[in-house]
Amino acid sequence: FIDNDGDDVPDSKRAILTKTGDPQHDHSVHSFVFGPDGKLYFNFGNTGHRLCDADGNPILDRWGREINDSGRPYRQGMVFRCNEDLSDMEVLGHNFRNNYEAAVDSYGTIWQSDNDDDGNRATRINYVMEFGNYGYVDEITGAGWQSERTNWESEIPQRHWHLNDPGVVPTMLITGAGSPTGITVYEGDLLPELFRNQVIHCDAGPNVVRAYVTGNEGAGYSAEIENLAVGDTDKWFRPADVATAPDGSMFVTDWYDPGVGGHNMQDMERGRLFRLAPAGAKYNVPKYDLSTAQGAVAALRNPCNSVRYLAYQALVKMGKSSKDALLVLAQDSNPRMRARAIWILAKIDGAPASLLLASKDSDPNVRSVGIRLARQAKLATKDYLPMFLSDASPIVLREAALALREDPSEQMPRYWASLASRFDGEDRWYLEALGIAAMDRWSDCLNAYASLPKEKTSADAARLIAWRGRGSVASSMLSKWLANEQLAPKDRQALLRATDFLAGADRQQAIRSLLDHSDPQLVLEGLLRSDGINVNENARLAQMVREQAKKFGNDPAQLKLLQKTKVSGLGDHLLGLASAWGASTQALQALDLALETGAAESLRNQLISKEPSEAAFALSKVLALSNRKEAQDLQKSLLEASDVAKSVRVESAVGLARNKSNHALLVELAKQGRLPAESKALLGPTLRSSDNAQVRETAEAVFPMVKSSQKPLPPLEELIKKRGNVANGKNVYFGAATCSQCHTVGNEGKNVGPSLTEIGNKLTREAMFVSILAPSAGISHNYEAYTARTDDGEVITGLLVSKTAQGVTIKDAKGIERAIPTEDLEDLQKQEKSLMPENLQELINEQELIDVVEYLMTLRK
Repeated sequence: FIDNDGDDVPDSKRAILTKTGDPQHDHSVHSFVFGPDGKLYFNFGNTGHRLCDADGNPILDRWGREINDSGRPYRQGMVFRCNEDLSDMEVLGHNFRNNYEAAVDSYGTIWQSDNDDDGNRATRINYVMEFGNYGYVDEITGAGWQSERTNWESEIPQRHWHLNDPGVVPTMLITGAGSPTGITVYEGDLLPELFRNQVIHCDAGPNVVRAYVTGNEGAGYSAEIENLAVGDTDKWFRPADVATAPDGSMFVTDWYDPGVGGHNMQDMERGRLFRLAPAGAKYNVPKYDLSTAQGAVAALRNPCNSVRYLAYQALVKMGKSSKDALLVLAQDSNPRMRARAIWILAKIDGAPASLLLASKDSDPNVRSVGIRLARQAKLATKDYLPMFLSDASPIVLREAALALREDPSEQMPRYWASLASRFDGEDRWYLEALGIAAMDRWSDCLNAYASLPKEKTSADAARLIAWRGRGSVASSMLSKWLANEQLAPKDRQALLRATDFLAGADRQQAIRSLLDHSDPQLVLEGLLRSDGINVNENARLAQMVREQAKKFGNDPAQLKLLQKTKVSGLGDHLLGLASAWGASTQALQALDLALETGAAESLRNQLISKEPSEAAFALSKVLALSNRKEAQDLQKSLLEASDVAKSVRVESAVGLARNKSNHALLVELAKQGRLPAESKALLGPTLRSSDNAQVRETAEAVFPMVKSSQKPLPPLEELIKKRGNVANGKNVYFGAATCSQCHTVGNEGKNVGPSLTEIGNKLTREAMFVSILAPSAGISHNYEAYTARTDDGEVITGLLVSKTAQGVTIKDAKGIERAIPTEDLEDLQKQEKSLMPENLQELINEQELIDVVEYLMTLRK
């Protein structure tokens, strides 16, 4: 926005980024902030997609790669740094979900929040280690966090970010459920000492402004929460942004949107501005003479970033005439003031002199500034890194490692090995910094590490470096560690997962030795990861799989192995599993595998009975979920068989209705009275909405819609004034309203839509009613419905759980996950309508609806 006449009102606007992000989407580009290095910092969430300049041309990173989320190499949300004219664009981190705003302190350290998939209580605060991967999806495949993997995390908030995977930077703090918004670093002294030099953050959902009191944790940070402002008595306090004022107080904005914006923004007019300050501290804006070096340096001390921006510009413009004043500030007792001065001295007096000044500082954060400014000035590492290799601070060693990321020199592996020798075998932050440094030169670095004297390394450090490594040398190291019979089971699981991050040949090399191991469990782990092995042609391996399947009993852990190996002779075992597991994703996978390996006749024999067993009826419900040709053929034969129970025939009709190629057959059978009467209510909604016009017309006559007996609801403004009964609301929620068939509360319910465990913290009463009665008005990101059409006519609508080069996984309204290989996928379309039905008021009456909302409002942290 351009102000031509200085009246602080924009006179025109000019696009600087185009074709970037989904329009009007709160996961796209977020705010720009000015850093102490004179650069701009900004980010986008996982609908930002790409960076394009004003003319729509792709913007390239320093390595000449287009900046987009294609996985080559970047994924999902990203954080950026660039010059004020948008040149020299850097991607500082990627694989976030919806990182809302970057906050940069005086040292150039970056902090930001990241929102989770709604309902998973995994909102987080990150320290942004430059060039890092932050784990929202699988780094290699792009698979979603819910996709099963070896060594995955036991708790969902950690699993949500792939925190056990090598190559994922640790999360500083998980804050639970929330709607994180604006963030800043408070470097003033007006507020109480507890909040000084801390990250201050708004979370609109739980109505709070927090401080994250940080402490060093190895080469990274830990944090504890201290609330600064809480809306305990005013749930309309929805803080959206926070900034430090020129007098050291803080401004907080909020607004009256009932759903905290998102994708159903309802309030464009109302909001409030709060000022946080000690009692009696009147607002006062200091004045500075920016025409003199002393005045500009005084302004540079100000805690307000906007004032510091003006000071920075003035001092840089003055050039060397401001040097003396800056040198005085560089000796200040406050290390943040010293850092601000050193950044500008590097611009006006050259990086080498400022680097030397920073390297002698007593504060490790200021020493880190020296490394950062040397990197920005593109100094050769040989000219500065040796002075930091023996530093006592893990923070400084971390920055030294990150400096090697862009170092193409021949001495780089030697520097890396020296830094790796300082790894204590425990500090995950430091290990990830080493991994980032070695990203493109792993084999060189690991060879240099292997040449170190033994006393320079420990077994734990060597094992974890192998775990973090990539390439052929890492593959050899992993192979040796995996063959170690003394390895603890948890360490072996971690190393097995590490093989998933190796390229094809390296991966196979690492796991080849497992196939000859004496431990059957390790052989099976090797089979899971081996390519090109036909287990049915290897009697030893096939028998081993069959024996292990029996030992597993009904444990779902065996399914991946059986799917991978497709061992013959286990058809009845698989059908038993499908029956035992009920109508679920795993049961469907077991039944499909049984059909694939020749068990169709055995299945038919179990279902042909006038009085089927409980296990057989369970199988018929699983069979109704399958779209394999064998399943379709079997259900057609069962549907009209005289020796089959009516309950099984009904399930067969329901199963056939899932494939549009069967719709004409079903309406014809219905016209002729050859369908079980009990199936009509189940088939009607599907056939009345068939994309075959003739089928629809016939279905409307044969399967007439039942009219609701419920009275129309009163207007929303009347509903929100009414109060209900919490106990009855809970009963209705888990009963007639069918909410628990798609949502969880705690450990109860199905995990299809967002968890509602803490929904009362996020939504107002008005937003709660809107979400129930008009679910398509504001669909949470990642809970949009997708419709996949397969080559053989199957239509699957549900949530997109995962999308990779190999295929997509859709979770339908029943919670069944269906994996569709790319070669079978004809079309995939995002739907405008929510997966949640819009006719809930037809299932329950007005008072029951009010009771349900009353119950949901009690679900809080």
